Amino acid sequence: IGDWASILGLLVAICGFVAALKKLKTNREITKKINDRVSVIESNLIVIDTIEEMNNAISSINKAKSLIIYRAWDSIIDNCSAARVYLAKVDSLSEVTSINTKANYTSIMSSLREVESIILRLSSSAENNQEELERALRTLSGQCDKMAIDMARMLAAQKRFKS
Repeated sequence: IGDWASILGLLVAICGFVAALKKLKTNREITKKINDRVSVIESNLIVIDTIEEMNNAISSINKAKSLIIYRAWDSIIDNCSAARVYLAKVDSLSEVTSINTKANYTSIMSSLREVESIILRLSSSAENNQEELERALRTLSGQCDKMAIDMARMLAAQKRFKS
């Protein structure tokens, strides 16, 4: 009877071990699914942050354009600086970078520097040539729009790929 009890105990132990292994495998699968969902949520949050920062940058540039008629140079520079900060945040969000976005970002930053130098020149002189500034801000606005469109296309492609 003792030998049969030992054999039965061994079988019960083996069955318990097999059940524990199955439970471990199930837990791993559940953990993987949860991690996949978390990755999707993180990616979506990055997309939302990117869109918000891009909208803020475009809004700042549009505000700067509207201030030209008032010759509010300091406010225009403040808005351009704010746009620079927003665009730097967009650039730092690695999920939404592509060659086109990087190229647009570089040209936008160059245009922002050009706008700021024009504003400094206009504010330090009695010169009333605002057309140059308006043209530079229009170019800057167009570049931001191109970057936003490129990012929207890329984000849409990412969503299709992840689905």
